[in-house]
Amino acid sequence: MKKVLLATFLMSVIGLTSCEQKKSGTVENSADSLSMRETSVPAKNGDSIVQLSKNEMDLFIKSVPGKYVASNCNGGRFSIEISNGSSTSDALKFQILDGSKVIKSGEVNIDGKYTANGDINLGLEGIGGLFQKDKIVVQNSGNNMNPFEHFKQCGDKYINFTKQ
Repeated sequence: MKKVLLATFLMSVIGLTSCEQKKSGTVENSADSLSMRETSVPAKNGDSIVQLSKNEMDLFIKSVPGKYVASNCNGGRFSIEISNGSSTSDALKFQILDGSKVIKSGEVNIDGKYTANGDINLGLEGIGGLFQKDKIVVQNSGNNMNPFEHFKQCGDKYINFTKQ
């Protein structure tokens, strides 16, 4: 009987000790995961999202200005014009046009992060865009859980604005 009690006691001690080790290991791993998440977040296609350096951001801001036309929507009816801000501001400005009529304008919001293939998120006053080398891709419409439509005259889910 003493052997059974001793064996049960030892098994309990070993079990409790291994649980405590797992708990401390879990805490360390979650802290490591948190710091990894802040520096390298997996994107939807497995790429990593990386923060632009100041030099990269300056080069990006110089390369973006221009006219981007939505050729896949009503024969180029919609366009986005991005220009440098005033001399007192580094911010880029944008205008969204329907033909020659300005339908939205404001400041371009750049989140400063890019994926391994160079895509950068842009904000155009409530319209999100993904900058890809010489084009801006905008999600035009949402879904049942998040309904929205930016360009009602265009039925495409995604609109590709290509730099002219």
